[in-house]
Amino acid sequence: ELVQAHVVFRHGARSPFNDSPDAPGIWAPSLRAKASKLPQTFQLVDSVSGSKRPLSHAMGGSAGAADRSITEERALGGGLNCGMLTEPGLEQARLLGKRLHEAYVETGLVSEPGEVLLRSSLTARTIETLFGCVTALFPEAVAAGKTFDVVVGEKGVGSKHTDWINVSLDSCPRLMCLFNEGVKQWNGARMPADVAAFMDTCQKTPGWSLE
Repeated sequence: ELVQAHVVFRHGARSPFNDSPDAPGIWAPSLRAKASKLPQTFQLVDSVSGSKRPLSHAMGGSAGAADRSITEERALGGGLNCGMLTEPGLEQARLLGKRLHEAYVETGLVSEPGEVLLRSSLTARTIETLFGCVTALFPEAVAAGKTFDVVVGEKGVGSKHTDWINVSLDSCPRLMCLFNEGVKQWNGARMPADVAAFMDTCQKTPGWSLE
């Protein structure tokens, strides 16, 4: 008997926060994830007050509407904004949803969407990733026009954002190099104070390097 299961995952492939040094023009707007049914599928619900929030409340805009960025993400050389979920990233989420459908729905462990609690950080790319997952996890419910409540945390970044999952850079020297270079470019006046505090905490963590 299945009592409870937790599935925790990051967003799908997104655009970077800095241009690729060897190909600054590759990040074109055509790479943006296409999730036109997201607005009528998801209803954001504040985790503290229980009040409903519009999709535009999420940082970074929404693929289901005109991009509007609370964090004022800048455009990359190819025209796509920083930190946007890409169509391949949305497909990754669909594949995850398909696997979860096979493991839980097809086996009868989950009989209806109401048995699943959905939660996301308050960022467009994570909400859109969850949307991709849900479309394959409960395809019939999505096709029927069901609205899913998605619990979201407080708005904020860095140390204020309690729902972020940070990726380990240790397994990829190239990723570590690009991340460190991006942080250096972001340092100073461009970096919000709460993000700076978060980065300071990270740099004090054993094994962290910003060389």
